[in-house]
Amino acid sequence: MSEKNRVAIYIRVSTLHQVDRDSLPMQRADLAAYSRLILNTDDYTIFEDAGYSGKDTDRPKYQEMMGQIRSGLFTHLLVWKIDRISRNLIDFSTMYAELKELGVTFVSKSEQFDTSTAVGEAMLKIILVFAELERKMTAERVTATMISRAGKGLWNGGRIPFGYEYDKDNRTFSINEEESAIVRRIFDDYEASHSIHSIVCSLNSENILTRSGRKWSPTTVDLILRNVFYAGDYRYNAFKGGDRSKSKNENEWIISKDHHPAVIKRRQFDSVQSTLTLNRRHDGTRTKKKVHVFADHVKCAYCGRIMMPYLIRNKGDWIHSGYKCPDRDKGLCDNSAVVDTVIGEYASNFILNILNARRDRLKITTVSRLEDYLISGSCFSHVSGIKKESLEELFTAIKSYSHTDYIFDEDYRTIRNAKHSGSSIANLKAQRTKHKQALDRLTSLFLYSSAAMPEQEYISRREELELKISKINEKIVSLSSSDLITEMPRIDYDSMAGRFIITEKFSGKNHVNYKRIAMDVDAEILKDFFASVLSYLEVKDGMVTKIVFNNGLYVDFKLKGDAKRFSVVRKV
Repeated sequence: MSEKNRVAIYIRVSTLHQVDRDSLPMQRADLAAYSRLILNTDDYTIFEDAGYSGKDTDRPKYQEMMGQIRSGLFTHLLVWKIDRISRNLIDFSTMYAELKELGVTFVSKSEQFDTSTAVGEAMLKIILVFAELERKMTAERVTATMISRAGKGLWNGGRIPFGYEYDKDNRTFSINEEESAIVRRIFDDYEASHSIHSIVCSLNSENILTRSGRKWSPTTVDLILRNVFYAGDYRYNAFKGGDRSKSKNENEWIISKDHHPAVIKRRQFDSVQSTLTLNRRHDGTRTKKKVHVFADHVKCAYCGRIMMPYLIRNKGDWIHSGYKCPDRDKGLCDNSAVVDTVIGEYASNFILNILNARRDRLKITTVSRLEDYLISGSCFSHVSGIKKESLEELFTAIKSYSHTDYIFDEDYRTIRNAKHSGSSIANLKAQRTKHKQALDRLTSLFLYSSAAMPEQEYISRREELELKISKINEKIVSLSSSDLITEMPRIDYDSMAGRFIITEKFSGKNHVNYKRIAMDVDAEILKDFFASVLSYLEVKDGMVTKIVFNNGLYVDFKLKGDAKRFSVVRKV
């Protein structure tokens, strides 16, 4: 017998029924005999995967075998039938290309071809061509079936939209009252603010979570706002390959009107679509949009919601912003509106006071001395002091940091997992790519079967893959921007403060004129500066009652009992 050939025999059956009967023993005996009689060697190793599907190559013995083949241990790979390796054309083609590069001969006993010969390789290529044709024909049949079902108003599966529940037995949708209330709020808030980001911050600041228990992202909110399902219509075949960023021509859409109970009135839905379209058109154009410097960073002290920005047009040479609680117009909140001059003056001077306190930290020997530093200045005339707990934490931070450190550095109270998120995101994206590829080639799972894939099986598996992709997308959003308010990059605070020093030349001064800065400095720069430092300011009746910084430090102010409202409030 020849000592040259070394054969890897691969055996697979997909069900326990086949394992319990004679499929494995039969394959094992026949292939061993084939190795001895046809390939002229008894130097073979058998790899068995019992009860594994051929839908992919994620099988333990298959992976072990391929590892040994790559190590040069075998000259031949012998199988009972080509679909024992994989029912997936792409996976099989990839494997075959690798075998060819390694100089390993692929042999299928049942199809009677051996790729070491020209005829055998030609036969394999012919089989692959017809397999590809079958895959495309199967895909066309499935697509036609799904479109036909959608045209009849039948649900084709997928994730149940947030705000709804689905009865599989009766095939009907009903409204989930708790979730639908959040959907209505999203639509209402967008009509009021025209800002998806503001909605995200508002929901997350109140710990309102998605169905999967995660924080909201701009993408998630945008998908809800654009989904006609909430107006009662079922739309199918609107996107290319399931990618919501790539729409098909509207004449290809299948729309079933009044398919289920609506959460949002059609008038409101159409109004929101118009605003979304208008905002998208403005993106990237030369039209300079008004920048609300403190948007997403002003919180209502009464109800905890993020206060929405609005434009204030004065007759003078400066247009600025106001902020109001979104529940104010609904009569659900009595908090007054506040303007950015007040907030900016307050925030700028408190930051300046902290910088001065850090500069003079050797002189600050007591907590009360630090308190004097922090609330010095005319804009703090309504403040009687700082609450003990937050003051003591600031004192510890300022005294413990050397001159080379930054009191606002996120390392003071860092989000520990952030440094590991890069690799995690890369892994998640790799998984997402794998699942998307699986989704694209779903219809080739049974390429070599005589019967087409059953419709229900296709739907079930497609739902499973779509759910996996959706969950991975949420994890990626969660890791990259899971906390839209507090998770910020490392802050070089001295360079940030330098912007003020250069613009206002206030080095050595004890007061910052915010309005003058705002008129001289680009609003985007100001917005980025405050966003890099501040998580939010809490406002009550025009007065700042609390400041929370991105690194976790915070300040609770004690107000004077007879403090008069010092802010400029505008009725809206």
